[in-house]
Amino acid sequence: MRNPYIIACLLSVLLFAPSVFSKQSGAFRNIQIHYNGTHVVIKGEACLKEGLFFYTVEDGHYVFVEETLVKVNKKAPNWSPFSITLSKDKIPKLKNVMLVLYERKIEDGTIINETAIPLPNK
Repeated sequence: MRNPYIIACLLSVLLFAPSVFSKQSGAFRNIQIHYNGTHVVIKGEACLKEGLFFYTVEDGHYVFVEETLVKVNKKAPNWSPFSITLSKDKIPKLKNVMLVLYERKIEDGTIINETAIPLPNK
């Protein structure tokens, strides 16, 4: 007979692995969120072909912060630090609000290397 504990562990890995992996892509790493008074500061590192990326704040249905461009100091293969400061007023008090980081292909504007980070409003 199979051990129910092992089966439960395997199921939890399969169910929750996508949310763990979605927090970092090949282009973004070491992402940290700091709440500072009336602002939220997101810091991390990016490795970007063109040295720039975009972000939005959304819940999957509504966009609360429109697409915003961020430039970093170095292009790939180097990792470059970045910082984004958002007003807490821009982040509604909802469960599923996400900061979405991504690159766009220069050729056609297709979104690549998308990373979604939960943004709880504290």
